[in-house]
Amino acid sequence: MNADSEPNFLRADKSPLAKLQFCIFVVALLLLLGYRLSTSVVDPDLWHEMALAREIVATGTVPWEDSFAYTETVYPVVHHEWGAGMTGYALAMQFGANGIIALKFALILTLGCLCWLGARLQGSRFFTFGMLAIVAILLADEGFSTVRAQMYSFVFTALMMVFLIVDRNGGRWWIGPWLALYVVWLNLHAGFLLGSGLFFFNWLEQFVSRRPHKHLLACGVVMSLLICLNPYGYHYYSYLASASLMPRPEIAEWGSLFTAGRPHQFVAMIVAFVLTILTALHLKRSKTPFFGWLMILVSAVYAIKHSRMLPFFAIVWLTHIPGYLQSSSVGMALESAWRNLRLQWCVIWSAASVAAILCISESKPWILRIPGIQAEQRGAVTFPVGPVEYLAENELTGNLLVPFDNGAYVAWKLAPGVKISMDSRYEVAFPPGAFEVNYELYMNGTDWQEAVNDGQTDYVLVPVWSPLKANLTESADWFLAYIDDAFSLFVRSEKNELPIVDRTTSQINGRFP
Repeated sequence: MNADSEPNFLRADKSPLAKLQFCIFVVALLLLLGYRLSTSVVDPDLWHEMALAREIVATGTVPWEDSFAYTETVYPVVHHEWGAGMTGYALAMQFGANGIIALKFALILTLGCLCWLGARLQGSRFFTFGMLAIVAILLADEGFSTVRAQMYSFVFTALMMVFLIVDRNGGRWWIGPWLALYVVWLNLHAGFLLGSGLFFFNWLEQFVSRRPHKHLLACGVVMSLLICLNPYGYHYYSYLASASLMPRPEIAEWGSLFTAGRPHQFVAMIVAFVLTILTALHLKRSKTPFFGWLMILVSAVYAIKHSRMLPFFAIVWLTHIPGYLQSSSVGMALESAWRNLRLQWCVIWSAASVAAILCISESKPWILRIPGIQAEQRGAVTFPVGPVEYLAENELTGNLLVPFDNGAYVAWKLAPGVKISMDSRYEVAFPPGAFEVNYELYMNGTDWQEAVNDGQTDYVLVPVWSPLKANLTESADWFLAYIDDAFSLFVRSEKNELPIVDRTTSQINGRFP
């Protein structure tokens, strides 16, 4: 770290205690980040992303028609995460589980650095940024997994915030690189649409405040045209229009902060709201423009409406508020506490670091997990490892009725021999209403006879919690071929020569990839 890049408080005091305090605080923040984002269970979506990537590599083209489901699918299948799948597939094939774990933490560290860069350009000092980063981490932690395509959108959103701050300071060099990177973003994840919305509100704010804005308008127009640079061409527009307006009432993360959020997120949002109000009042008293307020407001409203959007609000908030808050009474109080209580802060953050290390050592985030019985970590899911192994060992092919969350794992492991009824691609591959039918079938057993006796289904995968298990057990048309503590596998009665396997009480974990 050179003199120009050091935080101001280090330049003012280069004593050993000040340097030790800074190092301990940085380590504590990194450990806190590692602990809150330590879930290392494979994200369910990664399976269908890699399955598509495998098909692309095998055929040499991005398919428009679905090849994994035996049920009705849409055409074209606009898989907006195809680029994320290619990235995950390449790393998985080359480096295995270590490649996916490395990707996760590379994205997280890149995101953290970009947020710090944005806040620093706004005038924040590191301690102020770090204290507010704790709030942002609590807001965003539920949005991370190993590895979800949405994480690319987090990184690109933070980069866009940095570029927009540079733009407000008079720099225009960012436009060319940004347009090139925007094409990369839109081929990784459809979250670019939210980023485009934030870009629009930044332009609107600049327009209303009569600041230079025409270059932003021109850039936005070019961005809208660049969307065509994807494997699906203009079909991407119609997909985005339908997907962005589609209600998702049964998917928890699309619920509001009040119904789907966690208590710690609700508290963190209140703290963020209070700090934003204090910042606005300070800027009003000092007659300082509050640039970025419209993006903060819009992202906050969206985050309250859909808890899935909390990380995006956290990013916009963390890149803007610390710099503005720095010169306020709150910022000066934090700065004073940092300077005058160095030894106390060293003790506090050392204790926090030890606690985080203990938690991290228990969760082992460096080990990629595929739990087949029960989730061992916060926020994890369970995969049908045992039933998939049963189907593979007995060389069974055909059509498998599956819950929404489990289809992608089956497709990755058993395609093309086994086709699935549905997976977590939701509106990407399946028509409106398909998810709701699947949800009602497994949650309530609704129309179960019609679903399993459709003339196409050969096997039925049933989680232990579903009432469908009792229905099939009582049916003469089906017999229980496999059971463990998480799933049951039912097979048509005409295949009753198959072995019956009971793996209850067994520990079952999958292998990656």
